[in-house]
Amino acid sequence: MELPPNISCIKVGETDDPERVNVVYLVTGARSSAFIDSGWHNDSDVDSIIEVWKKTGSPIISAILVTHRHRDHAGGASTLATATGGGVICSPVEKPVSY
Repeated sequence: MELPPNISCIKVGETDDPERVNVVYLVTGARSSAFIDSGWHNDSDVDSIIEVWKKTGSPIISAILVTHRHRDHAGGASTLATATGGGVICSPVEKPVSY
């Protein structure tokens, strides 16, 4: 599937099963941008995400949207927020959980 030019798909996580590869999306807009999910809380995932963000011109990140609290989707949210200045957004049920 081809994505629109304003959406970057970043594969994260280590797995031998291609069906279980996780992705983080960077959606860039005219005024601000957002990440959808944040990958694992490890240097490799966060570095990959930051690299793509920088390659797109380091746009203003208005949000890091966490879809759910599995560690492979929310684990890097705090580190990514610190690196980009974006706020973490998730449902109130997910908010109290930290990794």
